Amino acid sequence: MIIFLNEKHNEFISLAFVALRRTIPQDIRRDLKKRGLHDDLEAEIVLIAFEGMKKYPQKDKEYLNFVGRRLYRFLRNYGYRRPRGYNSYIREEIGLHE
Repeated sequence: MIIFLNEKHNEFISLAFVALRRTIPQDIRRDLKKRGLHDDLEAEIVLIAFEGMKKYPQKDKEYLNFVGRRLYRFLRNYGYRRPRGYNSYIREEIGLHE
């Protein structure tokens, strides 16, 4: 469940979800859900919207770019990367292989 502070925060959250759909492909979102990271993603969206509301009072392209950068950082933290020349993300397997 997403908790918003006020109506302005709710609008910024809504715009952040629009940016999410543009930034993170559907198959990656499914993979995040399968890995149990969907709640973490929603919490990150709420935080991104709060920070963005303070930094970018105008809901414009700069705010959407900010959201995209923060979502990319979220994905990097959970093992996804976007190699040069690719349209989508790939998941890096981290650990010991036998």
